[in-house]
Amino acid sequence: PMNNKHIGFLPYNEMIKKHKPILAVCGHMHEYQGIKKLGKSIIINPGAAFLGKAALIEIEWKTIKSIRFY
Repeated sequence: PMNNKHIGFLPYNEMIKKHKPILAVCGHMHEYQGIKKLGKSIIINPGAAFLGKAALIEIEWKTIKSIRFY
C-alpha cells in the first residue's frame, strides 16, 4: 500500500476475481513486500530484487505450504 491506499491494476484484479487462482505473484511496488488476499486468492509481492528482497513459496498439490520473505 502506498500512503495507506491500495494501488492495484484493475485488469489484474478482475482476472484474479474471475479465475480464482490459489496464488498470484506480482511486483513493481518497490515500497511493499508482503501478502494480501483478493477473495480466496493469495497475492504475493516478493519485493524489490535490487534491494535483495525475494520470496520463497512452497506449493504442494495445489496447496501453499509456506511463504518466506527475504
